[in-house]
Amino acid sequence: MTEIGPLSFEKVKYNGSLPTLILNPYSWTKVSNIVFLDAPVDTGFSYSRSLQGSFSSNTIFANHSHTFIRKWLLGHPEFLSNPLYVAGNSYSGMVVPLCVQQISDGIEAGEKPLINLKGYLLGNPVTNQNLEVNSQIPFAYGMGIISYELFKSAKKNCRGNYVNVDPSNVQCRKDLQAFTECTEGIYRQNILDPVCFLLGCK
Repeated sequence: MTEIGPLSFEKVKYNGSLPTLILNPYSWTKVSNIVFLDAPVDTGFSYSRSLQGSFSSNTIFANHSHTFIRKWLLGHPEFLSNPLYVAGNSYSGMVVPLCVQQISDGIEAGEKPLINLKGYLLGNPVTNQNLEVNSQIPFAYGMGIISYELFKSAKKNCRGNYVNVDPSNVQCRKDLQAFTECTEGIYRQNILDPVCFLLGCK
């Protein structure tokens, strides 16, 4: 919420106290209505009163999200005409498209309330774990993080596949270990920030 919401944390070196909140002058809430949904169940402030209710999968997560949107709009009909964009980041890349497909199918089937779906947004989404892991070495080379020699060696020895490597492929495993050592001090979500930027580097 601090990335797009009305409040941000004041960025100061950590001193043991609680963070200070400041107004975010670039808040998306200045130009849109935003509902944050803690999902799947047992994340954020969401919870279940039974063990069975805590079970989740991508499909269940999408179903719950779709149900929530419908019920919320029924309870707040003044928002029915507003354009709806379903958004998520990170692992939501696996779920938001499923939820949007369910909403779209509901629109085609004439389900009420009729949702004014306009699209969806994904920020740095997970889409395919194998594809994402396999793209790390070419990306690191392209960004100048690893050498040409390591890039070529890993590509040759691992045959471009860096997921589920055969344990007997010693050369590939050595290249992957070298890659890990080259990148262990890098914050993978934003390579321009140091790993400890959230905690305050010393």
